Amino acid sequence: QVSVFLCGESRIRQLNREYRGKDKVTDVLSFPSFDSLRTKKAKHELSRGEIFLGDLAICHQKTQKQSREFNISYMDEFIHLYIHGFIHLLGYDHELSESEERLMQEWEQEALDLFSKLKKRRGA
Repeated sequence: QVSVFLCGESRIRQLNREYRGKDKVTDVLSFPSFDSLRTKKAKHELSRGEIFLGDLAICHQKTQKQSREFNISYMDEFIHLYIHGFIHLLGYDHELSESEERLMQEWEQEALDLFSKLKKRRGA
């Protein structure tokens, strides 16, 4: 399970400042329930069934701006931000290293490709 909080620029800036020490607006913030789900212990937890992965805060205005900037729908940008945040909830962090950034980008692209295929199937 994942909870999603859609908020405005002032709220996401406040959260970013409070939890990451960065006093700026961002598009998505992830608040994982686990330090990392990439360990053996965490994988065991995952195999036991349904778990709460954490919270995502997504900025409505940034989603709007970026959807216009990338010339995609609001929902497509929202899904992209959701996937990006979800990967963070699993324990990946593109700010750690270049190799971690590449790995995260690969996961993100794979998820976006799957989403695109599902959209085409549904005729959306």
